[in-house]
Amino acid sequence: MPSFRIFSGSVTLSGHRSGGRGLFRGDGTVLAGMGRVMKEPKEAPNEHVLRSAESIMSYPIQCIDGELGTAKDLLFDDENWRIRYLVARPGGWFSSRKVLVSPTHLVEPVGPADGGLLPVILTKEQLKESPMLESDAPVSRLYEAEFARFHQMAPYWGATPMPRNRVDVSVHELKQKEIEKCHVRSCDEIMGYKISATDGEIGKVSDVIVDVTTWMVRFFVVDTGKWLPGRKVLIDTEWIFNFSVEDQTVDVSLAKDQVKDSPEFDPESPVNRS
Repeated sequence: MPSFRIFSGSVTLSGHRSGGRGLFRGDGTVLAGMGRVMKEPKEAPNEHVLRSAESIMSYPIQCIDGELGTAKDLLFDDENWRIRYLVARPGGWFSSRKVLVSPTHLVEPVGPADGGLLPVILTKEQLKESPMLESDAPVSRLYEAEFARFHQMAPYWGATPMPRNRVDVSVHELKQKEIEKCHVRSCDEIMGYKISATDGEIGKVSDVIVDVTTWMVRFFVVDTGKWLPGRKVLIDTEWIFNFSVEDQTVDVSLAKDQVKDSPEFDPESPVNRS
């Protein structure tokens, strides 16, 4: 059984090392220049490191040649639970837009969970030249196709390209169709979504736990609220089967009592997948 731990101390880099001058692979290849000194890793190299999405969404983004903005959101695929993009926080030259970074260009966060740094294997210029998404625009398959084309990456969904021009369908209707086909969800957006068990509502989503070794969503943190005041529990993504944007709910295939009896969330304790 693989062991998972909520990351709250010094850095785990699994084949990377950190220092005052930069982030390096084991072979000495520089991945990102650092403007600060980080502690040496102490965790076992094969350990899966978990961090909360809420903490990641405040990290400065460290490009190869310097910092540029901060993390705003993490977008994940609700079919296979992979993180699809990191979203850069608006600021400066892209104040009204979102910049998406593929996990292909992400390195495990450096530093403590409450004050980390998120390295990306891109220069600031490469990040600036990436396709950008307006802050109020939906994440659609068309945009993802453009992102993949620009970075010369194969689209992960493997489907035929979406049509670029549809004179017989309005722009709004086309967008709606795209959204319906897209399984990319926003961690920031689902915070506060109600948890719908098989026998009724039981709490709300308060955080999402991400394995930053593989960039996979592993657990949802559920605040049980009035049903069990002061208690937060972990729900494995295997029990989640549906999202409703309209109702702002997450459907789980567990009864309310099963949710109440789920492992309690403690950021200082080990987390194991059963």
